[in-house]
Amino acid sequence: MAITVTLAFLVVRERVEEFKTLLKELLPDTMAYDGCQSVDVYSDQDDPGLIYTCGRLGIQGASTAIPGLAEGNGHRRDSGSVLSW
Repeated sequence: MAITVTLAFLVVRERVEEFKTLLKELLPDTMAYDGCQSVDVYSDQDDPGLIYTCGRLGIQGASTAIPGLAEGNGHRRDSGSVLSW
């Protein structure tokens, strides 16, 4: 069994290419994580600053990759200053 994790990032227009470069650097580590089956990246054709990642995780890998999932909380909704460059 697998779960799908979708993340949406709102990136200021001037930093979109920088953010895409960051994803290219970070996603190989994510994809190497135990249980990771796939990670896809999409951007909105009308708003290039709206970027989505869609990952598929085996349920056993997901419980260690996503804090809170093991406790039964099926989702997280965190926002922080990391993306507000």
